[in-house]
Parts: sequence; C-alpha cells; structure tokens
Amino acid sequence: MRESLSIRSDQTIFLYQGGLSKGRGIELLLEAFSDLDSDRNVLVCMGYGPLEALIQEKAHQQSTIFFHPAVTPDVLLNYTSS
Repeated sequence: MRESLSIRSDQTIFLYQGGLSKGRGIELLLEAFSDLDSDRNVLVCMGYGPLEALIQEKAHQQSTIFFHPAVTPDVLLNYTSS
C-alpha cells in the first residue's frame, strides 16, 4: 500500500477500512487530518459507500489523506499489514 499510494516509510499510516457512510466517524477523521500541521501521519480510507466522493475530494486537497477502493477479504490482510 505504501508504494501504490506513495506513502513514505517515515509516515505512520492510520487505516480506516469498511463502509464509507455517515455515522462511522469518517467526517471527524477527515477534519482531524485536514487540520494537521505535520505530514508524519497519514489517513488511508479503504472501502466503498456514499462518502467515497468526499474522501476523494479531501485526498486531492490534502497530502495526508488517501483513498483506496475496497478490496476483497482474501487480500485485505496484505494491506493492513503493510
């Protein structure tokens, strides 16, 4: 995942994986990572749902926010362990 999203090895990844819908705290995460002054921590939102467009928009605006489409359960562990 680091390579495909160009995330540096010195950056800590906070990974949200699951449904991208209201009521899951995603908007709060996006706000928090938008307000960071440092690029040492990044947020990767992985999944699908109604908030996908919002996350992609934030990812284009902020270098600390990334979107990754949902993956099948059989390869999910490969992403979470990277």
